[in-house]
Amino acid sequence: MPATRITVHHVVPELADQHREIGAKRVESPNTTAPRRLEDAVEPETRRERLGRYADWTREELEEFEAAVRAQRVVDEQYWR
Repeated sequence: MPATRITVHHVVPELADQHREIGAKRVESPNTTAPRRLEDAVEPETRRERLGRYADWTREELEEFEAAVRAQRVVDEQYWR
């Protein structure tokens, strides 16, 4: 399948600068970096790995979090009459 061409408009300067910096670190042109970054953003296994870095909880931490969420879901009837 041939590659599709994409043009992106209205990119804020800070994001464009960050994109160029990432490409420079990879020794790539912005046009080479862009498809790789898009692939990293949407490819399921890459996303799973990235999320795994942030969701590495112990069983105790998970239980504490779930208890805190349950406590927030309690309806205080006196305020809903």
